[in-house]
Amino acid sequence: ESLIAKKLVEGQFIKKPNVNVLIVQYRSQRVAVLGEVNKPGRYALDSATNLIDLLSIAGGISGSGGDAVVILRGDERIEYRLSKLTQLSNPEKRHIEVLNGDTVYVPRAQQIYVYGEVNRPGVFRMEPKMTVMQALAVAGGFNPRASHRSIEIHRITADGKVEEIDAKLTDLIQENDTVFVQESLF
Repeated sequence: ESLIAKKLVEGQFIKKPNVNVLIVQYRSQRVAVLGEVNKPGRYALDSATNLIDLLSIAGGISGSGGDAVVILRGDERIEYRLSKLTQLSNPEKRHIEVLNGDTVYVPRAQQIYVYGEVNRPGVFRMEPKMTVMQALAVAGGFNPRASHRSIEIHRITADGKVEEIDAKLTDLIQENDTVFVQESLF
């Protein structure tokens, strides 16, 4: 403001200029939104923007998106749970500000696989503390040929091998587990 006012006086355009400079639009501040959102891409921050608003601008979380949202800020990695943010009663704790240069990443939801003698075998979203019984329920339950006692969990170990575990209905399952229901012999 003072530089412009000084140049106006020096150029003899105005004797006593009153100059105000206002920022109408931010163009240089950008954030990237990646992963399981409906419209991933780079977005300009035209004002102070919080995480929930930014996810809305990016079209929201896609059907395959998980509950986690990760903000990468320089060398820092900050992870939030959307379910926790939306349950907070204090609006100040809910409004996580997104800054210029941030990368926001929404990972794919954790998945499990159910196959064998169930009504709807396939890939399903894993819920927190999910049991074998709950996994079978999302797969439509046992079909008429199913053995109710011969259920296995196929789990990939740290060294990449598949471990077969005889499962009980109350066992907890882990991400990428495959629940297999065998056919009854009688």
